[in-house]
Amino acid sequence: MPLGVGVRALLSWGWSVRYPGLSAGGPSLPLPPPSTLVGALSRGIAKIVKQGELTEIKVGRKSHHASTTYVYARHLLAAGARLIETSSFLRGAHDVVAAPTKVMQRILQHPYMRPENRKNMGLAFGVEAFGLVMAPSAVLEILLVFKDQILDLVDEETLLAGAMSISYVGSKESLVSILNAKVEEVYETTGGETKYYVSMDAVKERDRILGFAVSFWDPRDPSAYAPSRKLAKKMEFLIPSGSEGRITTLIVPPRVGVEIKDHWRTYTLEGYGMVASLGGG
Repeated sequence: MPLGVGVRALLSWGWSVRYPGLSAGGPSLPLPPPSTLVGALSRGIAKIVKQGELTEIKVGRKSHHASTTYVYARHLLAAGARLIETSSFLRGAHDVVAAPTKVMQRILQHPYMRPENRKNMGLAFGVEAFGLVMAPSAVLEILLVFKDQILDLVDEETLLAGAMSISYVGSKESLVSILNAKVEEVYETTGGETKYYVSMDAVKERDRILGFAVSFWDPRDPSAYAPSRKLAKKMEFLIPSGSEGRITTLIVPPRVGVEIKDHWRTYTLEGYGMVASLGGG
């Protein structure tokens, strides 16, 4: 039976995850993508089992050093993230929305400069905009579903401990406090409704207006975890917003989900809701 990992994380200030192919000065993705979610979990596990950061995998005919995240990501069946209403979870708290923005910071650019400028300290530092999403004290809900083969790598107790050990989601400054986590077999079916982000291919045509589209890396593609000239495959996802139109200014806790195609495989973890398969039914 597929195994679900549910996590609720209280954000310190928000998160920063760059768009595929853009520099560090680009905007942040509006929600952490599946590969980032698995990476946060795998780092939590690594701290417990004393696992290194790198492994060796094959991309095409060549072997590459890659993040150990791929060891877990290759067993991924489904992944979703969403903001939830803070007041429904933390008594007396105000509901928080997320606002994509950019801040200016001084960063060391010395290694990237032309050789003739490296001795000129006036040119050794630059000012760039750093993309991030501000959501102070918001609650991020995460649901990951893995093939049961993941238990050949790590047992359920360690999976749960790894989930509870997540310290950031996105860049290392994107600090979180884990409120609770759950590891349990999921209920498998087809169709249904989800409030998590979902592959655009899985959404019924009429519901595609109930949110906005964003491109993420395919979390099952090994190129997403290994330095390679080949860029990882991109997938288009829909982030439910609960209202019509392409909303890009704010990310809000969705009060209305989107309908999944009747044939598309879905998974439900009690207490966390439903998430759609990455690859269809």
